[in-house]
Amino acid sequence: MGNKTTMNILLISSDIIDAQMAGPGIRYWEFAKHLSWHHDVVLLTPNRSSLSHPRFKIQQQTSHRFVSALRQADVVVTQGYVFPLAPLLTMNKPLVVDLYDPLPVELLEHHTHLPLSEAQLSQSYCVARTNVLLQRGDFFLYSHARQRDYWLGMLTAVGRVNHQQYRQHSDFSHLFGEVPYGIPDELPTLTRSALRGPDGPFTDSDTIVIWGGGLWKWFDPCSVIRAMESISAVRHDIKLLFLGGKRAGSENHSLNVAYSTEEAIALSTQLELYNRSVFFHDTWVPYQERQDYLLEADMGISTHFANLETRLAFRTRLLDYLWAELPIITTRGDYLSDLVEQQQLGIVVDPTNVQQIHEAIVRLSDVHAFREHCRENIRRFRTQLLWSRVIEPLERFCEHPYQTGRHSTLQGWWQAGKFYGKTGKLLIQYRGYKKIVNKLRRLLRQTAIK
Repeated sequence: MGNKTTMNILLISSDIIDAQMAGPGIRYWEFAKHLSWHHDVVLLTPNRSSLSHPRFKIQQQTSHRFVSALRQADVVVTQGYVFPLAPLLTMNKPLVVDLYDPLPVELLEHHTHLPLSEAQLSQSYCVARTNVLLQRGDFFLYSHARQRDYWLGMLTAVGRVNHQQYRQHSDFSHLFGEVPYGIPDELPTLTRSALRGPDGPFTDSDTIVIWGGGLWKWFDPCSVIRAMESISAVRHDIKLLFLGGKRAGSENHSLNVAYSTEEAIALSTQLELYNRSVFFHDTWVPYQERQDYLLEADMGISTHFANLETRLAFRTRLLDYLWAELPIITTRGDYLSDLVEQQQLGIVVDPTNVQQIHEAIVRLSDVHAFREHCRENIRRFRTQLLWSRVIEPLERFCEHPYQTGRHSTLQGWWQAGKFYGKTGKLLIQYRGYKKIVNKLRRLLRQTAIK
């Protein structure tokens, strides 16, 4: 590929980077690993991480470090959340906005448990912040074609799809890089027996159905549990394990999201399946240990509801299944379920169809030739999703960065002012100021006690 130009790359993670981390944190950890082969990389995190790496720096974000890192960077890559916007908007550096996870849509599901005004405040704030990032960004990452169409519509709404850009690049390819979630280049290897044997909850003869990742509200674990009820009535060798009840960092960072964990546990208890044929791992599995669970399972499952989130989703947990050569059972409707069906990587079922889930689990459990056929297809297909391949559009941009919009300090402050003004209006419109006042009161009481 010839000589490469070394750039100073700043990666700003909106999620924790540590031994236990969820998808967004894992994504930036992998970005740093791959970009640091040819560039000087600084990874800013919202937490003090226990991790380290010989090729890049990991720093906890503070106001000083944030501004200093922006000054030193040649390229900035971020989802754009959990830090003040003004320094980002007023810098004159190429900015990559990572849109692989459509947060304005995701929050519609994440906050279904909140009062309407509080939920709408959160989503409206997210839309306002996203709009500013779309106005300021130079290059945008997405996961698949459906997302690209969605973001093209958003970019049109904020004025970035215009005559000047169209006459230079009529397909707008200069604005986009398809960088979905990836699979580690290294094959997984078992380091210990986590599930089977004398110390594990399962025997060597059990068929283990594993649910990797968290139980967000748009997922449908209860249909799987109901399928296990009918299976358990006639079989005792098929077991279901939910690997992640709540996401890493949810206790420490006050992540106000809706889970299905309690509902799933309650249903499995009601059906007398809890810790008999349906099991819940009570802690988030560390990233470097997840293969010990996946490699001892026989199939991976992920079921969800039919809604807007599904249409735009990229189910990152399915990639762990592909990494571990686990045949997949998943609900149709999202991008990856189409691939599972087209590439014959497992079985696709209709939303909330308990009977189809039952039949899929039994088929993958009993028909070994079919299960091996799925594994062979997975081995062939998964190389397309290796991190070293999917990250190539980002690597090309970082090698030769460019700016697609007009940026100036004055314009940046104008954008920041409008955004903060919009935030103030939203706080008044949805009475968000009450929450701030209550927090201040609690803080003052705590200070008085001390």
